[in-house]
Amino acid sequence: MSVSEYDAIWYGKGMLELANEFSAKISNSIVEAKNENSLQKLILRIGLILLVIAIARFIIWLIGKGYNSLLQFLNKKKVTSQ
Repeated sequence: MSVSEYDAIWYGKGMLELANEFSAKISNSIVEAKNENSLQKLILRIGLILLVIAIARFIIWLIGKGYNSLLQFLNKKKVTSQ
């Protein structure tokens, strides 16, 4: 990346000062990106996805059990009322 005189004037700083500031920001961004995409973060994200899938599956199973219980209850009531 380069810094021109116009950039320095625009930011109201010297060229060297502005270049050092931009260099520090770029370095910090690279370090942040490496930390955000680390193996530990990837494993954590995969674990959270699996947890959400397991919870959704459990809720669907629970709804199915409730539905079957309701059908059995209604069938019993229907048989006893006839």
